[in-house]
Amino acid sequence: MENNSHDSHFKGRRNLLAIIGAMVAAAFFGESAKGAQKPPAKKVVKKPVTKAPAKKSPPKPVAKSTPSAAPSPSASRAPTSAPTSAPTSAPTSSTSASPSPVSPSTTPSALQTPEDAREVIYEGKALKLKDFVVGSTLNAKYAIDRGFQQIIITRVNAFEINAFIPVCPHLGGDVSIDGNILYCSRHGAKFNRSSGTAISGPTSAPLQQQVIQVIDGVLYRIPSEND
Repeated sequence: MENNSHDSHFKGRRNLLAIIGAMVAAAFFGESAKGAQKPPAKKVVKKPVTKAPAKKSPPKPVAKSTPSAAPSPSASRAPTSAPTSAPTSAPTSSTSASPSPVSPSTTPSALQTPEDAREVIYEGKALKLKDFVVGSTLNAKYAIDRGFQQIIITRVNAFEINAFIPVCPHLGGDVSIDGNILYCSRHGAKFNRSSGTAISGPTSAPLQQQVIQVIDGVLYRIPSEND
């Protein structure tokens, strides 16, 4: 009896172990089956990034130069004549009782000397503009039919020259240079040496003025209507 109980107990333990083993095996193989059923993970393939090529601007069109038209034979053969300007004659100013002197700077060097013009003589030779100091007054003369006519001449500035007959308009006394004035020794009349106007004395009339012109750098006395 004891042997039977012992065998039955042993068989029970064996059955229990078998059941436990089966359960463990079922659990293990079930997990393996689940793992086998899972789909494989997809591999992410990284695509290479390609840079877009830089856009090149199209080349600018080069403007073609068109050849200039060749000159016609008739145009090349025709000589071009330079325009000739007609010479302008210098205006002649009319003289009056008290004429204005000609400016030395504006008198053209090519101006022809009038037929009756006379050189102004100073110290035996023709008086030149370059030798006539501005502000100075000189005793000069010019030739006439019978000898010489005495004059007093003053260069007022670079552009004005005045000349006078040294005879007092009062009673015809002699007028001479006296410092900065012109003086009549007969009755003491005084005159401005630049303009010839009376300053003081028995007369208010000015001295008789002469027309002076500069031609080629030389001073000339020009005749007037009052001669």
